[in-house]
Amino acid sequence: MKISAHTSVIYLLSSLITTPAIAAKPDKVLAEVSYLLSEIKHSPCKLKRNGTLHNGVAAEKHIRRKYNYARSRIKSAEQFIAYTATKSSMSGIAYMLICNNNTPQTTASWLMNKLAIYRATKSNQ
Repeated sequence: MKISAHTSVIYLLSSLITTPAIAAKPDKVLAEVSYLLSEIKHSPCKLKRNGTLHNGVAAEKHIRRKYNYARSRIKSAEQFIAYTATKSSMSGIAYMLICNNNTPQTTASWLMNKLAIYRATKSNQ
């Protein structure tokens, strides 16, 4: 298939117009996901996954591995939470966090709270 010079110019201009919008989103998503992974890693909470408790370092490692596998599908921090940190992809059992021996909470709600705090902090800067 032969592409005319006119068509080539249109492709070039359209890529220049759309590139900044596309590039800006991944940076924001990457920053939010990195923040959430750091919060998991440094949390004193224990992740209950398929009946076994894991410390923050082990929890972050597991969720990061799932993120790396699903990264191409993830377009937002909310999708990161839904696709990688909500439940076991093998058993379907929800991941739970146990913090300070309190009532367990879902990782999804804990991470959504962390994300809201992060965004509020960023919007005030």
